[in-house]
Amino acid sequence: MKFVTMVLVGAWSCLVAGDAAAQALKASPSWDRAANIKEMATHIGNVQRRQGADKALAFIDACYRTHSLGSVYSKAFEGCIVADYLLAQALVAVIKRVPADDLRKTGMATASDIIQAVNIRVSTAFGQYGLAASEANAFVALTVEHGMAPFLKAVFPNAEAAASEKK
Repeated sequence: MKFVTMVLVGAWSCLVAGDAAAQALKASPSWDRAANIKEMATHIGNVQRRQGADKALAFIDACYRTHSLGSVYSKAFEGCIVADYLLAQALVAVIKRVPADDLRKTGMATASDIIQAVNIRVSTAFGQYGLAASEANAFVALTVEHGMAPFLKAVFPNAEAAASEKK
């Protein structure tokens, strides 16, 4: 329940919108999106590995609360979306392995709960600045392309070596 409550709070914290913000996003960003994605993927992966999921979720919540206050779409706000999406995908991969009865008994969110919550947060985040769903979908694809490998490497730094040893 704690996770579901946190994601709902995070989603509601992104609901401030304005005409100036919508106009600001129409121009392509001035930063290197691929580099920004890689940087945030590595950062949130390190938080997850060193401090656990609760701290990573708290970081994402604080990120949204801080950077959603801006009147223009920013590199930092985009980083919040990256961190949120990648951590949610990792949590889904783990939760899918837990039997449904165990999830119900402990009150944990299901994989579909997590997917639904991250979809709401991401669409709300992009909607705040007037970004079309097609643009949001393209950004999510960029996040997967440029962020998943650095995220996984940060969370599991010894995975490559362990895989090589098995060969």
